[in-house]
Parts: sequence; structure tokens; C-alpha cells
Amino acid sequence: MIVKTIKQYYRWALRDIGLLENYKVKQTMIVKCYYPGFHEKQKQFDDDIIDGEERQQEFTEAVTTDLERRLKTLGESWRKLLWNQRTKDYTIRPPTLYAFAVIQHIVMLVSLDSADENKPFVILDQIALNDRGAWLWNALSIAIPINLVRDTIHHTRHPKVVVLRENAGYDPDV
Repeated sequence: MIVKTIKQYYRWALRDIGLLENYKVKQTMIVKCYYPGFHEKQKQFDDDIIDGEERQQEFTEAVTTDLERRLKTLGESWRKLLWNQRTKDYTIRPPTLYAFAVIQHIVMLVSLDSADENKPFVILDQIALNDRGAWLWNALSIAIPINLVRDTIHHTRHPKVVVLRENAGYDPDV
């Protein structure tokens, strides 16, 4: 439910700047749900040896490693897309990328500056959505990065980033 809602909000943000229906937009945001047994696929271990705290640490490391890999791969594709061989520079600066990792009722928000391949990704926030007293802050913590992505795409409008879909079926004169 949380993943679906974040994706719907992202689609609204694209629709708000007129890009959802007729354009393909290069991905600048990842939304991924991690289930409690995710790390067990990454590494098999003996239940008798590892206690709950170590299991939680293994899970945290597996999630952050997976997110970092995904963001770095996405950042590399942005750098390749925007690199100009002739000038040996970027046509426009590659954007900051965001990822939402949903783990039960917690959303971990991370970012990566895709312009520099050596920069580490940054954990911005861990949003506990079950804290009813913080509903406004939780909503803002999710809305602000999505709006930053929307603004980046809106101001960029680079031909390699925003591409008109074939057979879009949209005619502004009709």
C-alpha cells in the first residue's frame, strides 16, 4: 500500500507538469519494498548461531547494499546519457537521485548525487509511518523529495530525459 501510494504521488507530480500521459521520463527515483526475509536470499546462515540483533544488522546491511547498488547503477546511466564526448563535459548536470525503501511501516529515504561517481549515497530519513502524531511530518518527508524530482525534470526538459511517446494520441488543438 505504501509503495503504491508513493508511486501514485510521483505520477501526480509528473501529471502536474504535463509529462505523464504523452512522455517517457528517465527514472530519477526508486521505490522498492523489502520484505523481512530479503537478506536471507542474499546470504544463508544458521539460525542457531545468529541472534535477533545480528539478524537485524544483516537485514539492514542487505537493504543498504541493494539500494546503493541500484542508485549507483542509475547514476551511471545518467552520467552516460548526459556526457558530451565533444566538449568532455555534461550537457546538463546529472540530477540528484532519490530512493524510498519500504520496510513494513518504515520508509527509508536515501539520495545520491549522480554527477560524481565517487560520492556515497546518503540516508536522509527513516520515516515511521505508524507514528500517528507525526502524520504531517511523515507526509512532508515523502512529498518534498518527490517535488524536488518533479522540479528537476520540469526545469531540465532535456531531449534525452523527456521523450515524446510514439503514438501519444494527444493533440493540443483538439
